[in-house]
Amino acid sequence: MTDTPATIPEPVAPLSDWEMKAVAQAKLEAELVNNAKVVVTTISRMVLNPHVYGRSFDTVLTDESSMSPPPGIAVAASLAQLRTCIVGDFRQLGPIALAKASLAKRWLGRDVFEIAGIVEKMEAGMQDSRLHLLDIQNRMHPDLRRLSS
Repeated sequence: MTDTPATIPEPVAPLSDWEMKAVAQAKLEAELVNNAKVVVTTISRMVLNPHVYGRSFDTVLTDESSMSPPPGIAVAASLAQLRTCIVGDFRQLGPIALAKASLAKRWLGRDVFEIAGIVEKMEAGMQDSRLHLLDIQNRMHPDLRRLSS
């Protein structure tokens, strides 16, 4: 992993109490992210936070990837030095794209699993070595899980 400098520019004018707290929080966040072994964030926050976006990681894992726009997943994966793991259920809700333009629909309206051809393979009854199904689910009470399965 590489670190970004934990520096925040010094203000040129006196700061209000709120601004001083915001600067202190930004410095603390930079220090925490730079020293963390694990960073958990959203793709949106990753892009907006220079302390996350400005460094690299051994591994990047994206969860709920069916909801994430593929360009965001690509940006997150670009921060990985060794590996990336894309996790999600392609049968769940895909990314929300309101744009009507064909390019927007192509790159923002489809999920990463569809673009990778996994959905098409599964619908054709074929296997895909990139896909690993989980056989244990602990998010809900066993009685509810049996009912939904």
